[in-house]
Order: sequence, then structure tokens, then C-alpha cells
Amino acid sequence: VSEEALALARRNFARTGFDSRIGTLRTDWFAGLRGSLFDAIVSNPPYIPSAVIDTLEPCVRDFEPRLALDGGPDGLAAYRILFSRGGEHLKPGGFIACEIGCDQGEAVCAIARQEGFLPGVSRDYAGLDRIVIAYRKDI
Repeated sequence: VSEEALALARRNFARTGFDSRIGTLRTDWFAGLRGSLFDAIVSNPPYIPSAVIDTLEPCVRDFEPRLALDGGPDGLAAYRILFSRGGEHLKPGGFIACEIGCDQGEAVCAIARQEGFLPGVSRDYAGLDRIVIAYRKDI
């Protein structure tokens, strides 16, 4: 995450009155969270396959930093990290919620299930798959 993106998030939290309840931390995924546990992890990771980025509309391709778009060869690289390492930072009953590409619901749910989560897909106002919410299985 860029420092500029975090600064914008902090301004938005302050503007909406959530700044006392939400914290931000710039780290390489979960590296800076040793021992921290959360009720929820919310992410809008990069999910566009690398080869597709240059074909995007200029208003997307030229506006967003490549780091915010590039999800690796299949667009799923960030989800593999998120679900393989996120569970250890969730409290019992915690969940991960993340934005997905409209054609990625099944693939992201499969990754989540493989890592021990109970996932489901929510649709956006256009009826397209848009969010995966995956609860940690508590044994």
C-alpha cells in the first residue's frame, strides 16, 4: 500500500468519524502484525491479471497505480497470500472480506476453502459477483 493511499484512508476515517475506531499500518501484508488479532480483515487487493492491464480503459489503466491493479498472472496472487496468512490474525469467529473481479468468485472461494475458511459471494448492484466474505472455521 502506498503512503498516499493510507493518507487518503486516514482523511476519510476522520471525515466520517471513524478515526478513533480504525487504525492503519503500512506493512508487507501481515509482517507488521505479529500477534495482533482482529474481528475482521477487509481488503481491496489487486485482482486484474497482469496481461490484461494494458487492455483496460485509459480511465482505469492510467489513473490507478499498477501496484493497485496487478494481481499476478491469473489475478489471484493477493488472495493466496490473504487467505493463507490472514487466518492467524483473526479472532475466533472472525472473517475476511475482499473485493473480487466479477468472474473470480468461484476461484477465490476455492482458495479460501483450501485455507480453512467458510466463504460466500455477495453481488453488487448490477448483480455481479463483487465481494467474498469468508469466516474462519473455529475448531
